[in-house]
Amino acid sequence: MRQEKSRKMKLNKEQQEKLAKVLLDESVICSSRGDHDDARALMMRSVEISFQDQIRKMIDGDIKLIHETMEKQHSSNLGMKGLARMIMHILANNKEFQDRFDFEMVFEE
Repeated sequence: MRQEKSRKMKLNKEQQEKLAKVLLDESVICSSRGDHDDARALMMRSVEISFQDQIRKMIDGDIKLIHETMEKQHSSNLGMKGLARMIMHILANNKEFQDRFDFEMVFEE
């Protein structure tokens, strides 16, 4: 028997945008029915897809982009602030980013 390796399909830009929009729409539906954990997870995945190029640059060491994103976490624009915080959350949970920057999350009570 021939063994086939599973391949990840690479989505084109249009497909990525559609997927991100569907995930975001679904997160709103989940939130409206009180399922906030799923809503948050879907929203994070939508951001991860929508901003994958920028996230990849930061993982690869674009210090200027990391700094800009960190600064945007304090923006008076609530949408910008939330987006920047989601991106930083995605980075903080990325093993490759953690290893590159010797990053460790510490929670204090």
